[in-house]
Amino acid sequence: MNPSIRRRLLLILLPATLMIWLTNAFLVYVDTRREIKGLADAQLAETARALLNLLSHEYYEERNFRDKQGKDKILADTQRLPPHLENTLQNYAQTLIYQMWLNDGELVLRSESAPEIRLSHLDVGFSDELIGGNEWRVFSLIDSETKMVVQVAERISQLEELQNFIAQRILLPVLIATPLLAWLIWYGVGRAMRPLDRIAGRVSSLSAAHLEPLDTRGVALEAKPLVEALNALLRRLEEAFESERRFTADAAHELRTPLAALRTQVQVALREPNDRKRRDALQKVISGVDRASHLVHQLLVLARIDPDNWTPDEQSFDLADLAAECIATRAVEAHGKQIDISLSCEGEILVNGSRDMLDILVNNLISNAIKYTPENGTVEVDIEDNAGEIVLNIADSGPGVPAEDRQRIFERFYRRERGNIPGSGLGLSIVQRIAEVHSLHIELAESPLGGLLVRIYLKSAKT
Repeated sequence: MNPSIRRRLLLILLPATLMIWLTNAFLVYVDTRREIKGLADAQLAETARALLNLLSHEYYEERNFRDKQGKDKILADTQRLPPHLENTLQNYAQTLIYQMWLNDGELVLRSESAPEIRLSHLDVGFSDELIGGNEWRVFSLIDSETKMVVQVAERISQLEELQNFIAQRILLPVLIATPLLAWLIWYGVGRAMRPLDRIAGRVSSLSAAHLEPLDTRGVALEAKPLVEALNALLRRLEEAFESERRFTADAAHELRTPLAALRTQVQVALREPNDRKRRDALQKVISGVDRASHLVHQLLVLARIDPDNWTPDEQSFDLADLAAECIATRAVEAHGKQIDISLSCEGEILVNGSRDMLDILVNNLISNAIKYTPENGTVEVDIEDNAGEIVLNIADSGPGVPAEDRQRIFERFYRRERGNIPGSGLGLSIVQRIAEVHSLHIELAESPLGGLLVRIYLKSAKT
């Protein structure tokens, strides 16, 4: 099953977003819970302080009044605040309970729902107490002069209800937005991938006969490298197809001539009653077959060596020894034209590469030099070692090649005016292909002997 980019992005983005949202909601909840608790404690403290200030004032007035009337107890019968104090705390009647204790431990004031026992054993500060089966948050405050103690309490469950309410308000938008967010991500990724769909449509409309590059105008920035890579591939394919078309056409043309000549010679042999003439015609047939075989061999070698996907089987070998073998192979050709062929090098010259392929390269160059060198001419093969850079020089005393035509001689089936010199026009194309797969540099120049000088640069195996 092919992976889906849209599904993969959804599986990455949605959990990540949910995790961030839930983490943020949790942190907000924890912070809000802390703030609510702090606010509630501050409320208790302020309420206790306000009660203490008001009750202290009431206590002194009541005490003066009782002293003047000769009464002993102060606020003894008081169980509720005076009306103006009740109005002050009416907003907290459902959530707060309070008590007031004298310094002798006498309860002189409490709210209706407050018990008659102390809410907390502390005289000052906060504490959590279990009162009537419920947990309460209690704040106690003592008057430094009268030693009266005021205790105010709030039920903890009410704080938890408020905290839960806030948590629901925080989490509810997350739960509602999650499906919407998933759909938006799905839809957004789909729209973002439409340029890729359009590119796929353009590529599918291409054919081997029409490999036009894709238009990069309006292509998304992220997709542009892909389009440029496709265009580069299309250019290489077009060049490869064009090269193969030329190769096929040229090969068909080159093979047509020797095959037609063979047919003619066979027809002549069949009609010739004279044995000697028939034998001459058959000998020409054999020569034609040899030329056609050579051409086919060269075509197969050229087709087999592709610089884009062929990697040479590299090994270390002696280039001087290989050159000597190639000269020995071509010695009969050179002797037939009375050509003086020589090899000049100092000691062993080790290079890296495919020995078989470089053997074809050197053989083709020496054969080409012998073909173009007139009788009684000279061919010199020289190998130099310049501080790790190996230079192979092959010079001849032939007619040479004008500077403007030197690059064209590597083209397939290219032939200059050369009289009756045999050949397929593929030797130097093979040389160039082998040089490309080995990353070798080739230079063409005028030979000191007056003909063509081919110089090839190789890397020493010793470096």
